[in-house]
Amino acid sequence: MAVYVEFESEGSQAAANLSNDEARALAQFLKRVGIDDFKDLSADIVEARQMQAALILLRAALNCVGYDPR
Repeated sequence: MAVYVEFESEGSQAAANLSNDEARALAQFLKRVGIDDFKDLSADIVEARQMQAALILLRAALNCVGYDPR
């Protein structure tokens, strides 16, 4: 199984094909990363929370197709 991810913003598009191993590794990373990591990498708490919210959505999507690390 592989995962196809597509992004679209203001008329531009990008896509990525992830192998099974890459999708599993990404799901594991998304499970491990937390608000403190986002705070360290963002300009402020608002941006950190936006980062976290976006990755929660991505993790949920991976979970829907069977990538749910324990």
